[in-house]
Amino acid sequence: MCKLSGFAFIVCLLATMWAPASWAQPADRDERAALEQRFRTAVAIIDADRPDVAIPILQSILAQYPTLTRARQELARAYFNNRQWADARREFVRVLSTDLPPDVRNSVLKAIAWIDARRGFDWQLDLAVTRLGGGREYDTDAINVYFGDAVLPAQINRVAEQAWGVTYDMSARVATRVDELSGSRVVTTLVFTPFVYGDYAEPDVLQDTTLGTRAGLHVVRRQTTMVFDVLAEQRHVAQHRYETSIGLEYRYEYRQPSGLRLFGATRFADIDNHQNDNLKGHMTRVRLGLLQGFGGTRSLGGAIFGEWRHTARTFDTYDRLGLSVFGDIQLDRGIGISASAYVAWRDYSVPNILYVDDPDEVEYGGTLRVEKKDLILASRFTPYIQVDVRRNDSGIAAFSYIESNWSFGLEKAF
Repeated sequence: MCKLSGFAFIVCLLATMWAPASWAQPADRDERAALEQRFRTAVAIIDADRPDVAIPILQSILAQYPTLTRARQELARAYFNNRQWADARREFVRVLSTDLPPDVRNSVLKAIAWIDARRGFDWQLDLAVTRLGGGREYDTDAINVYFGDAVLPAQINRVAEQAWGVTYDMSARVATRVDELSGSRVVTTLVFTPFVYGDYAEPDVLQDTTLGTRAGLHVVRRQTTMVFDVLAEQRHVAQHRYETSIGLEYRYEYRQPSGLRLFGATRFADIDNHQNDNLKGHMTRVRLGLLQGFGGTRSLGGAIFGEWRHTARTFDTYDRLGLSVFGDIQLDRGIGISASAYVAWRDYSVPNILYVDDPDEVEYGGTLRVEKKDLILASRFTPYIQVDVRRNDSGIAAFSYIESNWSFGLEKAF
């Protein structure tokens, strides 16, 4: 067992996801018969076009026996019939990493492709209560600055406001098929996705909101999904317009029948900062990675990423490169755990003319999220607890800090 804390604990947890998993199976004939009856009842309810009723039954079965592939297949089908696309896709992807007959595996791949190419309207919501502001503990507030040819000590005055608040992430999706670009082996849809995410608390200095929209083409084949989007975002900080970005984004995913997924994304954006003209410029982001499932209950993956931001002021121009590992595991009692950890290096183009030391940084951190998948609140949401930790080591001690945060939230399940 890992007896570490923070970042080290998350890395250790990710390592344990490679370990073989085992859970209790029905111990005697009566228990097996009762389990089979519950399963057959759920299947019959799905076939009777009541997937919303079958979902809690299947969730309760998997809460006891997470390795039962048949139950996970039917849960994916129930989510699909109930138009819970994100949940259905997640479970279908998990099923791919189990031992399936070739015809069933092919049907699962087709179902994932259908979800990616779907038409119509749906929406997503994630709300969490958390402590906003003052989460960073800086190594020091003292800094040495140049004043002409002299070096003078100074103190940085930081915002000290703290309050309980809400983090939110909401989006909607509207899609229609483009017949001229579709055929027997490919489906192209035109997708429009408005979204908003951020933090809210009183006072307004703790409010940070980003509004945006994506619009573009989704080109889907049986094992691949390609997305070509125009993306526009506007960020407001403390109720003042802070930054606007407009750009292009390309995303790609390839799904192997074994459950291995290869993915990538590239984004280029022009940035207009409304508070400081020197921060105007452009930004490029790239991410490449893979994710492999194991036995329908676990997954583990990794990615490399880069960010290049160029501004009118050269000492705010930087390159950032990093790598990450991530995974999830489904335990009994309906517990789902997901975790990620990363390390990144930020290299500034030139040192700031005011500061004595080198501003280059090494940043590492992680996220741990625990969900109760079989507990449905208000007929629609599942609860979770999430902890985020981050350490930033800068060549300037006043910009080095450790940050941690707890969140208690609800995620839309129906």
